[in-house]
Amino acid sequence: MLVGESIMMLRARAPDPAASLTADHNTSEYWSAREAALRERLRVSPADDGCRLRLIGVLKAQALRSAQDSSGVWAFETTPDAAGAVPYDEQLAQELQLSPQLAEARQLAEKVAKESPDRRLRGDAWAELALMQGLLGRPEEGMACMEAAAREDPAWRETLARFSGYGRRALPGGEYERRERPAGEPLPAPRRRGAD
Repeated sequence: MLVGESIMMLRARAPDPAASLTADHNTSEYWSAREAALRERLRVSPADDGCRLRLIGVLKAQALRSAQDSSGVWAFETTPDAAGAVPYDEQLAQELQLSPQLAEARQLAEKVAKESPDRRLRGDAWAELALMQGLLGRPEEGMACMEAAAREDPAWRETLARFSGYGRRALPGGEYERRERPAGEPLPAPRRRGAD
C-alpha cells in the first residue's frame, strides 16, 4: 500500500493538464518526448527542482514500463500462480533493480531532497524516494523516506499516517502514534493535497 498511496498522492499533487491531451501515455514515444522536453528545460534552467521532480516521474514511468515489458507481466498479481511463478511485485522489484532510469531517478530525487531550498519540493523528493523504495521491495527504507518527507513538509504527515500495515497516526508536533488497523477496516480514501 506504500506504493499505491504514494502514487495517488503524487498524482493529485502535481497534475499535468497537457498530459491528458496527448494521444497515448502508454507509448515509449510519449515518455521519450516528455523526457527530452524536461531535460531541455533543465538544461536552460538547471536550478528548476520542480522540473527535476517531473523528470523523476517520467524516468520512473519509463523504468516501470521497461520492467513490465521485460518480465512479461502486466496484471497486478501479488500471489504466485498455479505453476509457482514469482509474484508480480517481486518480479517487478528484480527488474527495477537493474533499471538505469530508476537509478537516475533516485539520484535526482536524492539531490532535490538534500539540496533544494524549497521544503515542499524536498518533501516531494523524499516521497518519491519512498515510492521507489517500495517498488524495490524495501518497505522499511520507504517508511524512513516517507518520515523524512513528513518532516520536510507537514502535508505528507497524513499520507504517512494512512499507510496500511504501518498503522501510524500523525500527532501535533510531528510525532506519530502507532495504531493497528483492525482487520477488514477499509483504508480512508485519499484526499487531494490542500483540499482541507
